[in-house]
Amino acid sequence: MVSQLIRSAVNEELRNIERELREGAIAPDVAMATIRDVKERVELLGTPQGDIAESDLRGWLLERSPVSHS
Repeated sequence: MVSQLIRSAVNEELRNIERELREGAIAPDVAMATIRDVKERVELLGTPQGDIAESDLRGWLLERSPVSHS
């Protein structure tokens, strides 16, 4: 259940990164590296490394959260 919620939140945030890329708010190399790294971690959910991937993704989502920037 938790991994499903994380997957959903990650997909939404990846769309935000793509939007930021189109708007020029994020450098293309940073956007592509972020997308690649996040997708690699999503693939690890449900594997023996899933706990680490889940923790990494939670941290990334919190960093991207507007609440964490205040």
